[in-house]
Amino acid sequence: MSTNISPIVAALNARNQSQSLFLNAIESSQSELKSRAAGLARAAKLKNAPPGLRLRAARYQALANALSDTRTAFARLPQVSADSFVLTGRVTTAAGKPLANAKVALSDAKGIVNARVQPVTTDAAGYYNFTLRAAEFPGLAEAPEMFVAVTDANNRELAKPTQPIAYAPGKLAVMPIVAR
Repeated sequence: MSTNISPIVAALNARNQSQSLFLNAIESSQSELKSRAAGLARAAKLKNAPPGLRLRAARYQALANALSDTRTAFARLPQVSADSFVLTGRVTTAAGKPLANAKVALSDAKGIVNARVQPVTTDAAGYYNFTLRAAEFPGLAEAPEMFVAVTDANNRELAKPTQPIAYAPGKLAVMPIVAR
């Protein structure tokens, strides 16, 4: 199964490419995958179709869906300024379904963000965003590791990844979280 993903690779690797170029590359590849999936699905319905054709069609469709999710996520990325740090991500179930209305909280070893940054609630698609302004958290640069925890509406823990997030003004961190 080979698909031309070079428009995506080119958009990611080129330094000064615009967001619209990246989104157009994803859309182009997604259209190609959907077209191939539809053609394979039609061919799989033929009487003498080779075995495995339906599986290939399903794989192409799954790739097209993944690109659609990537495009949506990329379009949702908040803007990052030189004096801010943005943490964004998506909370899903183990089955890959978005987890809406989950609370995502930030913490750090020194307690700098714990008391000052309120938890955020994931949207209907499971996405969340935090934006921290460097001027509001001057001590955070000394101990830049932060952690997230996800709870439900009843404050039951759903996920507590052990991987730290490195705080750095002017940067964007993406942290997908799989809830238990």
